[in-house]
Amino acid sequence: MKLGDLIKWESVKNDAQEEFDIDYGVVLELRQRKDSEYKKEYIHKVLIQFYDEVIWLPANSVETINEQ
Repeated sequence: MKLGDLIKWESVKNDAQEEFDIDYGVVLELRQRKDSEYKKEYIHKVLIQFYDEVIWLPANSVETINEQ
């Protein structure tokens, strides 16, 4: 995943919702940071521009549809 990639994000708004909401967006920024100073694992996040908002999401929660 890199800047400018088109992504798909499937989510539910609440526990009672039976179907997924599918949103498409563009990657604006990528970040990684350590989970904690004691762990060696990194958390990868992406800043996504959707039609009506810009939000940070975990990188493993989105799917790349079309690479830039």
